[in-house]
Amino acid sequence: MDSLSNRYCCCDNRRRKDPLNSEGVRRIVRRLKIHRVLHRAQRAAVFPLRRVALSALVADPDRHTWLRRQSWLWQPVHGRGYQERLFGSRTDPYGLASSRDQQAKYDAQLEALDGQTFDRALEIGCADGFFTQMLAAKTLDLLAVDVSAAAVTRTRDRLSHLPQVHVEVRLLPLEMPPGQFDLIVCSDVLYYWANDVLLDALPRLRSMLAPGGVLLAMHSLLDFGPPVSGARVHELLRLRLCLDHVAGQTIPDIGPGGAGFRLDVFRKPIQRSAHLRGS
Repeated sequence: MDSLSNRYCCCDNRRRKDPLNSEGVRRIVRRLKIHRVLHRAQRAAVFPLRRVALSALVADPDRHTWLRRQSWLWQPVHGRGYQERLFGSRTDPYGLASSRDQQAKYDAQLEALDGQTFDRALEIGCADGFFTQMLAAKTLDLLAVDVSAAAVTRTRDRLSHLPQVHVEVRLLPLEMPPGQFDLIVCSDVLYYWANDVLLDALPRLRSMLAPGGVLLAMHSLLDFGPPVSGARVHELLRLRLCLDHVAGQTIPDIGPGGAGFRLDVFRKPIQRSAHLRGS
């Protein structure tokens, strides 16, 4: 993994032509610094209501179906409505298909999987499905989910020729899929969950991993005003998941603002049976 930072650091002149590092994006980053104050004020305003709503859902999830649809309670500022408007307004709103930086992030994630093939995998936050297509080559059964119905429709259409890929609209962590997975990928998604929601979700993510299963997480370190920063997400993963930390890498000078990103790989230990422990 140490070679990744040298490979993807931005030292060649080609980066200057990358649209995601243009002056226009730098202006957006400057505006985001102003918007962070408004985002944090908005999150503080809904915090008491979110705790009451979470308690009601835990007590009787089938009764409060209306609450389940109010994603702004779980993903303040960047909830289902925001993502639906974004993906509904245009194809590939984040520029994932055309960005050289994004391709470098895809390559880093695939390299971190170390050539493994997985029986059953879950991708949380598939967006338009560009990385989903790459993951499909490494999985026998891949479930890709996103909060945006527009994104799911496009991904489903693009990957309809891949029978092992299933794409669903789900509001996670409230609508976690059943069963266990050998691989869970969380790429640029967990920092959209409110801090308390993320803390509640981590034990569930761990329980969804099959013994020996891998969780791969990758998040931008740009502080664009998410409920939880990318750096904090990965700190919580290392402290709270109770999984073996297999590999980790911070790759600097990449993405909008050159903020870099953090990649970590975790594995769930395989519990030996009592009979084997005694032998």
